[in-house]
Parts: sequence; structure tokens; C-alpha cells
Amino acid sequence: LTSWVIRCALLFLVPLVSLPWTRSSGAATFVFVTSVVFGALDWVRARAQALPFPLFVLGVYSIQTTGLVYLLNPSNAVVETLSPGFMQRRRADWATPKLITFSVIITAYQESPEDLARSVESVRASAPADLLEDIVVVDDGSEPPVGKLDSAVVVRASRRGGVPAARELGAQRARGGILAFLHARTAPTPGWLVPILRQLNINP
Repeated sequence: LTSWVIRCALLFLVPLVSLPWTRSSGAATFVFVTSVVFGALDWVRARAQALPFPLFVLGVYSIQTTGLVYLLNPSNAVVETLSPGFMQRRRADWATPKLITFSVIITAYQESPEDLARSVESVRASAPADLLEDIVVVDDGSEPPVGKLDSAVVVRASRRGGVPAARELGAQRARGGILAFLHARTAPTPGWLVPILRQLNINP
């Protein structure tokens, strides 16, 4: 009986230590339930004599502490779900869905007008019209310069700075809340932005 009481006390050590300082009901429930489950497993272990108790309890502690670190992480989605007011905020999001607009920025250097026109048209045809704010084509110092393009804003760099500088220039001109960067001669497939926008609406 004494051995059984000691084993139970050790198995419930983490809940007893963590309860005074944790304010998360989810974390407290986790350590308590795992202690109960591992207590039952310890009874099975003792009957089968499969594993020494010190190794067993160390495994229990490692699982419980790992779970606590995960649950008490402020950026964790599980903690957010368990936090007060989560459902109220989620219902408000469902009631008033957010429409995130985006801009597509295409960098170009010495590209033919035909290729650029096809890229712009491909983006326009494959993107949701109500969410596509604008298409910005950045001419990174081409000679001759990129001419006017239908359905796109053409921005010319004063000198060639490479792709990073061209993208930064395009980002300064874009009006959308989300920026998508493409290379010239890119032909996106229909619906390519839908999974991205879905994830941004779930986790803005």
C-alpha cells in the first residue's frame, strides 16, 4: 500500500506543482487527465513488470512538461481557442467576413511586350476580380523601356537594381493589402490564389 501511495504521489507531482501558477484551464485539465491515464497504465505496468517505475515516471514527466510548454505558448492556436471570448470573436468574424485585396507585382527585364502582355492577362484571368486590386509591372531598366500594358500599371526603375530592388519598387506602388510577386513569363493556373486567401482569412 505504501508503494502504491508513493507512486500515485509521484505521478500527480506535475499537476500539484503546476496548478498554483498556471491560469490556463486547458493546461490544468491536460496534466490532471494525463496523470489519471498514466496512473492506470502504471497499474498495468506493475502487473506485467514491463518497465522500471523510475523510467516510467520520467517518461510521464517529459510528456506532461512538453504538453505544458505547448499549451502555455501565447502564440499557440490551442491556447487562443481555450481563451475567454474566442467564440465571440470568431462569431463576429463569421458575421462580417473580411475581404482581403491583393496586388500582383511582376518584375521584368528585357522581356518582349508579347510575353508581358500574356503574363498580365493570365494573372487577370486567373485571379478573383473582386479581390485583385491592381497588377504592377516593374521595368528593371530594360532597353527599350516596357511600353504601356492593358490592365496593368508600369513602373520603371531609374537604373537596374535586380529583382529585390524591383520588387521593393513595385511594393511601394501597389495598393493591395497582400502582395504577390511573380516573375515575367509566368502563367498562373486558375484558382491559384484561393488557398492563400483562405489561410489569410483564417489566420490574418
